[in-house]
Amino acid sequence: MLFVQRPNRIGSCYILAAQDLGMEVIAATDGKTTEEEKAKIKQYLGEDGMVLSDTTPQALLKVLKQTKAIASGGRVRHRTLR
Repeated sequence: MLFVQRPNRIGSCYILAAQDLGMEVIAATDGKTTEEEKAKIKQYLGEDGMVLSDTTPQALLKVLKQTKAIASGGRVRHRTLR
């Protein structure tokens, strides 16, 4: 499983690329996205996918603990977590 940070227009491509590699993308944050992009992200994630607005470390760690997912992000400050 993969948890993707900040999927904007470019980030949506990362979701699709991860899925093409056989990873299950279960959640993405909605920072810096339009309503149209949020709808596309939700479509890419599927019915059970989560689009998260709260991106505080505590909130993200809670989701990771609940889902037992691996976190991955596109910025240096979002290091991969296990």
